[in-house]
Amino acid sequence: MRSSEKLQNAPPAWKFWHNRRRYVVNFLMLMGTTVMYLMRANLSVAIVSMTDPETGDFAWNSKEQGLVLGSFFYGYIMTQFLGGVIAKRFPAHHVFGFAIGICALLTLVTPIFAINYVALIVIRVIEGLVLGVTFPSAMGVLAKWSPVIERSRMTMICHSGAYFGTILAMSGTGVLSDFYGWQSVFYVSGGIGVTFFVLWLLLVKESPENDPWITDEEKNFILEGTRENSNDKEKVPWIKLFTAIPVWAIVFAQFTHNWGVYTVMTQMPTFLSDTMNIQLSSNGFYSALPYVTSGILGFPSGLLADLLQKHMKTVHVRKLFTTGAFVCQFGFMLCAGFIMSPTASISFLTISMGFATIAMSGFAINFLDIAPQFSSIIFGFANTIGTIPGIVSPLLTGFIVQNKSEDEWRTVFFLTAGIYISGGILYLILGSADPLFPSTPDPPKYSEQFPEKAEKTYIFTSSEKEKQNKK
Repeated sequence: MRSSEKLQNAPPAWKFWHNRRRYVVNFLMLMGTTVMYLMRANLSVAIVSMTDPETGDFAWNSKEQGLVLGSFFYGYIMTQFLGGVIAKRFPAHHVFGFAIGICALLTLVTPIFAINYVALIVIRVIEGLVLGVTFPSAMGVLAKWSPVIERSRMTMICHSGAYFGTILAMSGTGVLSDFYGWQSVFYVSGGIGVTFFVLWLLLVKESPENDPWITDEEKNFILEGTRENSNDKEKVPWIKLFTAIPVWAIVFAQFTHNWGVYTVMTQMPTFLSDTMNIQLSSNGFYSALPYVTSGILGFPSGLLADLLQKHMKTVHVRKLFTTGAFVCQFGFMLCAGFIMSPTASISFLTISMGFATIAMSGFAINFLDIAPQFSSIIFGFANTIGTIPGIVSPLLTGFIVQNKSEDEWRTVFFLTAGIYISGGILYLILGSADPLFPSTPDPPKYSEQFPEKAEKTYIFTSSEKEKQNKK
């Protein structure tokens, strides 16, 4: 059958499960990161109900609440780099799936441990230890399943789960707490985690070669697009990795992005409740708005980044998305600090978080540009540094916001704005998309690799291309 006939007979693009297994895997990765963030962010809203002066079960002050909220990151920071190494040595999809499954079980028993303040901190630290390997291992899965020409969109689909999971945590847990008690938050999110774990084990394989449902055409297409990552046994050049300036540019960008995200994720419910006087049931809805915006923009921003690479150098695309977004976030954080009102604050924080997704379409794919075969290790290292904000931000906010005044929260917003502009400048100066190692070829532009289908998304292998050219 001619390749043109195959294209005409191919199922519609929306029926991706028929001949686009990479999108099935990508969708399940989206579900996985959604569940992961649901379990890690649920406490941010539940703690408002747990410590309510009139109906809450616990009398924790602002410093103690900051310690509880930040405890997850004490464990999370310890296994980021380890997760990258593990995902390099063992099947990354197993690392990803089992981490979420174990955390789901821990989430189910959290209400039992919450009775004791120290015990709650311990179990959150353990959850952090377990989930610390998820994103590095996700990079390992993407390195096997995402062709060069689709990296941005597939990476952003995966990362969008962070926002959707936070949306569920912010909006759903407030309602659960009001009607069924704060304990229900952990029972529901843990149950969802266990369900996902079972689906992941049944449906996802290590690579296209191991997938029994994939077509030969798609398998060849993916393998050709990931050829530079084919050697899993390649020796890790540790010194060159950790002294490379482009790696540190990504590290600075990761730190900057995470500071803003973690500050909003952990503190926005408290800010709206204590300073804006918004009730818990409405609080969850408003707290989720920034993540609705971010989740919606995930795929379009990744797709746009892929399309721009047809006309621009990869490094210019990365810097445009990263530095440009950080500059915009700087401006909106300043506005949030200057104009303190429920409508204005929610609007500015929502728009700022939308630009957070756009920034990720730059630096979050940059791992795969400079060293795809070591992407899980680099990501683990960068996210180790990037987890520091998750520890420091809640504690620092707890010390700054002693009286719950607008001036105190203004200081928090201005500090975040300063970090945004600093990170944007550093990435602009230091960022690169050039491969670090000679064995890694420069990713071809989409139009160069498949000129006759530059505007299409159907599967088209190089062998079919050669046959058609002969004809």
